[in-house]
Amino acid sequence: ALKNIRLMQVASGFDIADNEIVKRVEQGDLVVTSDIPLAAEVLGKGGLALSPRGEMFSKDSIGVRLNMLLLRYWSWSSIGIRSE
Repeated sequence: ALKNIRLMQVASGFDIADNEIVKRVEQGDLVVTSDIPLAAEVLGKGGLALSPRGEMFSKDSIGVRLNMLLLRYWSWSSIGIRSE
């Protein structure tokens, strides 16, 4: 078994798993995620964030990604589409 890989189950609910990951991540830990806000939080705690496609997120690139996500949300909201 690999000592550095942990598997755990958390309760269901909005951002429950993300919050647990952020709570436990330490500097240098690697988190594989396609969730941009989660990647930003991981980077903020000194962790590494890698997309499932192999793109390593950086503090520079994540800001651009967050802005794109917010613009997309605002665009959807303006025409009455909600993203949960």
